[in-house]
Order: sequence, then structure tokens, then C-alpha cells
Amino acid sequence: MTNVMTRQKPKVDIIEPTVKKDEALENARVKKKRVAAYARVSTEQEEQQNSYEAQIGFYTSLIMSNPDWEFVEVYSDEGISGTSLKKREGFNRMIADAEAGKIDLILVKSISRFARNTVDSLSMVRRLKAVNVEVRFEKENVSSFDPGAELVFTVFSSIAQEESRSISDNVRWGHQRNMEQGKAHVAFSRFLGYKKGKNDEWEIVESEAKTIREIYDLFLKGKTINWIAKHLTAQGVKTPSGKDKWGTQTVNSILQNEKYKGDARLGKTYVEDFLTKKVKKNNGEKKQFYVHNHHPAIIEPEKFDLVQAELKRRSEHQRQISNNSPFTSRVICMDCGGFFGHKIQRDKQVWYCNHRYDKKDHTCETPIIPEEELKASFEAALGLELAQIATGKGPVALSPEQEVGRAALLYSARDKASSALQAGLQDFREEFQSTPTSDRDTFDVRYEAAMEKINLLKAALRKAEDDIIANAARKEKSRRFKEATENLQAETITYSDELFMATTEKILVSKVKNGSYTLTFMLTNGDKREVRKC
Repeated sequence: MTNVMTRQKPKVDIIEPTVKKDEALENARVKKKRVAAYARVSTEQEEQQNSYEAQIGFYTSLIMSNPDWEFVEVYSDEGISGTSLKKREGFNRMIADAEAGKIDLILVKSISRFARNTVDSLSMVRRLKAVNVEVRFEKENVSSFDPGAELVFTVFSSIAQEESRSISDNVRWGHQRNMEQGKAHVAFSRFLGYKKGKNDEWEIVESEAKTIREIYDLFLKGKTINWIAKHLTAQGVKTPSGKDKWGTQTVNSILQNEKYKGDARLGKTYVEDFLTKKVKKNNGEKKQFYVHNHHPAIIEPEKFDLVQAELKRRSEHQRQISNNSPFTSRVICMDCGGFFGHKIQRDKQVWYCNHRYDKKDHTCETPIIPEEELKASFEAALGLELAQIATGKGPVALSPEQEVGRAALLYSARDKASSALQAGLQDFREEFQSTPTSDRDTFDVRYEAAMEKINLLKAALRKAEDDIIANAARKEKSRRFKEATENLQAETITYSDELFMATTEKILVSKVKNGSYTLTFMLTNGDKREVRKC
């Protein structure tokens, strides 16, 4: 007979873990929570500043008064928006310290102080929870460790995000109203030449205005933007932002800023998205406003317009403008239309057409001209012009009344072009909003035709604006010619870069024929003089 063993009921014995001495000692102690807080205000206004300081003081006192807490730090960001985490240095440093194991608990006044971006808020809370760091929000009375906290947190974050959108819309509306009323606002601490005076009026800071005038004068004397930047750096002049080193972009922006002639273009940029705060250049997507005579001018309007004309000329011939010689991009080959370039031949400085040796099937027949010959020819040409002016045979200047009339016609043409463009844009919006089509081919044809019309209207407006600048530049060139030559005698003219730049637009070099050629000096007073060379 076989014995069958009866299976007994399973029994579980619990084997307790072995606790080491140092761990047992540590567990026996009462461990304090390492507590930090986060404070932020979005502007630097006085009332916000008071709130900012109050938050820091409150949380410092609260944490240090609790015997079970160990004070870490009150992390803070002042005058920073909560819609993005990128620029919040205090916040990002706090997250890094938490993930490094330096913090157990973070106290925050409200979810809106933590972040108004729902995605960022949830992401940060989850990152902290993953490293066992709790976040408590005083206003909402919620902890990230509470059951169902994420749902509550999402709701409150969404509300905060919509509040931020509303604030952004209100700010944008306020800016729009200010622009419509012609009110321009700048950060004077980073804007060279002006300061805020009484009743928010702009006042010229003469010590800074001197630098602005020097930049304009050097540019009109033929200096490159790069040369001006290096010159200002060498002179120890501070940039608008207070830095020691000038860049070409800073100089270029000063040369193009209409505020230095007393006007203000409002709406040059706009915020594309209230969350990212990304700023885009306004290329016609939003309204702009141009305010004439908004504040005192540092640069005369005519000089400003002359600089704009010169900037345009240089941009069209950027490759040729590589040095600071006044002859650069001003000596032109009448054979191929190219510019003369500066070279060194047998230790002599000479100029000849840049395309002279470019083409295998054609060699420009204009001469190689020593620089000293260009200067001597200039002296002769200007001497001829001054002799003619002395006998009353110079160019006839427009009377003040004629100048006013000419300018009025140009401004009228500009206004008509602007009105035509606005009407065209309105027609464009109405057509494609009121009569949409599901036929892609038909839509594309209509859209391309409408855009072609808009582009033609834009081109007409640009031409009208260029005509106004060109007219102002002509007037200023004529004035500078007169100013530079009024005390000169035809027989005793001596070349200088400043005199050449003030009196000469360009030099046209003819082909060599029978061993001779002609230099035609196109002068800034509208006249021209020829010098024949054998």
C-alpha cells in the first residue's frame, strides 16, 4: 500500500531587511524638509516692485519660522513675463537645483506666478514630481502630490493662459491707440541722443547727439560703416547699450533711424504670438503710423535723406565699396559701365576698370589713371566750374517757392500712391473673404492676378517715396556744394577728400582715342565739367 503525503497549507515567513548602523541612525533622526520658494513679477513698475519684495520677504520669513523646514532660497525673476521659460533665469536655476537633489518642497504664490503656459506648467510639475519634489500653490490651495492634482492644475493653468492672452490683447490695443495718437515710446536707456524730459517730452542729450552727428558726417565724407564702427570703438565711445565695441549693425541702424530727423515711424515690429513673445519685422502685415515733427531733430531732414540716398547707392554697389577712398564706386568706365578699382602698380596708386581683364573677347579701352591725375583733374574741373559761377553762368537754382512747389507735387504723388495701395489691399481682402471658391485652379488664377496688382501698387509707392528722398538729397547736395566752395578761388583749389565728396557725384571716363581721353565730372550742384587728357 502506497503512502500518499497530504499537502499542507502554504506558510509565509517574513524576513526583515538588515538595517545598517548608519542607516538606522539616519532614520532615527527627524529629517528636515529642504524648502525653497519662487517669486516673480512681470513688470518693473513701482506697485509690482513692492509686490516682488513682499513675496520674497514673506516666503523667507515663512520658511525660516518653521522648525521642520530648512531654508534653501527664494528664487526670483523680476520684470519677466511668465508666458515663456526661456528668459526666466531664477526659475531655471531653481529647477536645476531641484533635479540636483537640493530641494524637497517649492512654495509658489499662484499657478500664474509659476507659468501662464499650460504646457510648460505641466511639464515642469511632472519633472519635479519625477525627482520627488513637491510644489504647493498658495492661492489655489493645491499640491502637486495631491491625488488628481494634474486635472486641477490643468484647469487653473488654462485659466492663467487665457488671462495672459487677454492681457496681451489689452496691451496691444493700448499700443495701437497710442500709435494712432502719434505717441512714440522708446527705451531711452538704450537709445543714443535723447532722454525723457518734462511731460514725457523728448530732450536732446548734447554729449550723445555729438556722436550721432559725427556718424552722419563721417558717412557722408565717404567712410564705410565698418570704418566708422572701428573708429568709434578706438575713440572709447560707448554704444547705445553701454558696450565698448561698436558693430556695423549698430552704426547702420543709427544711419537709418528716422527718429534722428525728428520723425517717428510706429509699428515697425509686432509680437507674433503672446506665448513665445516672438517679435517680427512688420513688412506690411500690420498697420504702421508715420509721425512728422514728433520731437526735436538731431540731424537735419535734408541731411538724413541724403544719407538714405547714399545708403541705397552703396547697397546697389556693395562689392565695389571695399575701402574708404572717395573715388570708390564713383569713377565709371564709359566703355562697359563698370567701376574703376584701386590698384598698386610700380609703387604707384592707380585706378582702372574692374572688368579690364575679365573678358577674353573684350578689353575695356578706358585708361589706367594714376590717383594723382584724378586729383589734379578734379582741381581743374572744379576751377572751371567756379570760374563759370563767378561770371553768373552756373546752374540756375530753384527759388524757395519753386522748391516748395516741387516738394508738394512729390508728396501729393506719394499720398495718391499710398491711398491707391490701401484701396487695393481692401479690395483684395473683400474679394477673398466674401467670395471663396473650392476650385483650386480658379482660386490660384484670381489670387495671382490680385497679388500682381498689389505688387505694382507697392512698387509705385516705393518709387514715389524714393522720388521724395532723391529730391531732398538733390537740394542738400546743392547746399553742401555751395557751402564747400563759397570761400574758394578758382585758381587756388587744392584737393581734399571732403571737398571732393561735397562737390562731385561721379567721374565718367571715356575711351582712349588718338592717345587722349576725357574725364567728365558730374557735380553735386547739377552741373558737369569735362577735362581732356592727352
